[in-house]
Amino acid sequence: MKTHKFKVLKREETGKENAKLYAEALTAGVVYGPELKENINIKMREADIRNLYKEIGESSIVELEIEGETEPMEVLIKDIAYDPVKMLINHIDFYKIKRGQKIEANVAIVIIGDSPAVKALGGVLSQTLSEISIKCLPKDLIHEIEIDISGLKSFDDSIYVRDLNLSEDVEILDSVDDHIISVTPPRIEQVVVATTDEAEEGAEGDKPAADGEKKDEKSTEEKK
Repeated sequence: MKTHKFKVLKREETGKENAKLYAEALTAGVVYGPELKENINIKMREADIRNLYKEIGESSIVELEIEGETEPMEVLIKDIAYDPVKMLINHIDFYKIKRGQKIEANVAIVIIGDSPAVKALGGVLSQTLSEISIKCLPKDLIHEIEIDISGLKSFDDSIYVRDLNLSEDVEILDSVDDHIISVTPPRIEQVVVATTDEAEEGAEGDKPAADGEKKDEKSTEEKK
């Protein structure tokens, strides 16, 4: 599979330096893994890592070129922390993978095709899962899973994890019975219609008083 090269600088693990990163539009990070004797603290431009993450997510191998290291490291993005106000990345974790050792990753689901139940019947597409958890060797890692919804022809049709057609080298960690996509019927607004009896009662209430009723009212006034 395709790897993505990315250059980073080493940083000192001090509160003073970390306080300066935000002002310089930099992001702190760390590289860890079972093969490393100690974690490697790094820093990079926030815009660069944000663009990389937007492109590859957490299921693509990154060839990380670290300042001062002779060889690049193959890593995965494992965790990202955002600034709660500006929503900029303020910390990122990279996991150094080991060749020949299986890794776990979350792979995004991408919907393709058109559903007849949506186009012809006016249904609403309902997606329960947006990603699938998998386990495989680094060489077998996939970036995304495409799901064709053209088979959803009625409101009774659904797609489950068991319906995914992946390589035998890729193990799916989610339950095979987990629901992924279906089409729900369109919402129908209820219109309240008055019954015949109600309509007649309303009409009688609007009728003018009968002649006898008018005479009674007049005689009452004369007596006064």
